[in-house]
Amino acid sequence: MGAKTRILVVGTEPDLRFSVAVALRQGGYDAGEAGAGREGIEKLLDARQKGERFSLVVAVLRRPGAWVLELMDELGRRGLAVPMLAVGDSGEKCLRERLEARGFTEFHEISTGPVELVARVALLVNKTDRETG
Repeated sequence: MGAKTRILVVGTEPDLRFSVAVALRQGGYDAGEAGAGREGIEKLLDARQKGERFSLVVAVLRRPGAWVLELMDELGRRGLAVPMLAVGDSGEKCLRERLEARGFTEFHEISTGPVELVARVALLVNKTDRETG
């Protein structure tokens, strides 16, 4: 059996991060967690130094999530190209518009449930694998 696809779940709310990571683990992924901002960046940099990689970053946006803009900027400055999926609610319209203005297009409504989230992640991982493979 091959290695599991690695996904990093980042966000400001530990309980919500944990719930998303558990859903992904139950879906067969190797899901790690990190706090928003610096902690997420450090986890990604640490993986790169070890010659490892995350196939996807899932940014959980339950509260106003301007931190995800900072995360995107910092990853760009450091040359870390990692596909990202924003998971949030439709009330984050202003943030979503700001993310779209920067070319970020992958969003998932958190209220849909874990099965739908895992299916969406599978689509993104497969798309990324086809584009990079």
